[in-house]
Amino acid sequence: MSHIDPTSAPPCASELIGSPAHAPTPKLRTQVFALASLGVPHGQIAKSLGISSRDLRIHYYPELVGAAEFWALNFSPLSAKNPFTPGGVHVEQ
Repeated sequence: MSHIDPTSAPPCASELIGSPAHAPTPKLRTQVFALASLGVPHGQIAKSLGISSRDLRIHYYPELVGAAEFWALNFSPLSAKNPFTPGGVHVEQ
């Protein structure tokens, strides 16, 4: 059991509520974009960063949107780059 010093100042509200604010770095932004581009669910990406899905959307919205556009351009059924077409080759009709 810890001893409480009665002469010390009480903790301020920011010390009692929540966790420290998340600070995105260029490395984390690249990681989020890469994972989202591979189709990893947002919940799993957030868990790997130690943040909530809400914080992921708040701090990494451009990376998530960019990954969705990347996925649509490269892996849509109409894309010539789609590796999931039969034989990995898109045949023009």
